[in-house]
Amino acid sequence: MNKKNLIITTLLTFGLIMSVHSRAEESPLDVTFGVNLQPSTWKGDNKPSGTSFDANATQLQLNLRIRKGGFYTGLSFQGASFDFDGAAPEQVTKIGINIPSSNTTVERGEFDLVFGYYFWKQVSFFADFKRITNKWEDTGYSARYNGLGLGVTGWHPVSQNWVFFGSLGFAGLDIETGGDNIGDGDVGTLVLGFLYKATNHSQLTIGLKSQQQTYKFDNGSEQEHGIVGLVLGYSYTL
Repeated sequence: MNKKNLIITTLLTFGLIMSVHSRAEESPLDVTFGVNLQPSTWKGDNKPSGTSFDANATQLQLNLRIRKGGFYTGLSFQGASFDFDGAAPEQVTKIGINIPSSNTTVERGEFDLVFGYYFWKQVSFFADFKRITNKWEDTGYSARYNGLGLGVTGWHPVSQNWVFFGSLGFAGLDIETGGDNIGDGDVGTLVLGFLYKATNHSQLTIGLKSQQQTYKFDNGSEQEHGIVGLVLGYSYTL
């Protein structure tokens, strides 16, 4: 993401915060802590070499969300170590060389910082700063994928205790290794599921999450990644 887009997105986010602050002053402050387990499958393709890769792991996600009125902000951290039996995502160096990778473990981490607002009772829009980090254990090579994006969330009650929810987001990414930019890409994430209100403070969730990533490197090579899995969660609101 270039500096112009970064500035525009930052200003829009700041404007959103300021515009809703006065309306939220009289609303209670809700703080929610959550933890999710995500049994996931990571599949993808290295182009133009034509190799495909896949691995399974259970990701752990920790969440913090603060809401006041229609405005909310949140942090989430998730990650796991994926063991690739056979081909793995290729490593692209700072000088543009593709290094094939196989029979290795890739430590994957993902961080999100979100600012959003419920413009309607059951629908909100949000801005998201995202960072994905991959580290290959056998070589120590690591790559970061940073970007800003936008998304929409919604929910609908299906009974007194059950709520259907969904979230859709997209972000543009810059790819870095060793402090140098080596390409760009994009990521789209879709989450659908159900929330069960166990008590006034405790909630359980079950759902599906799909994340699709496309990376285009400066040396002309490309990678496509898809991570799909189940989401099992618990959250507690103070």
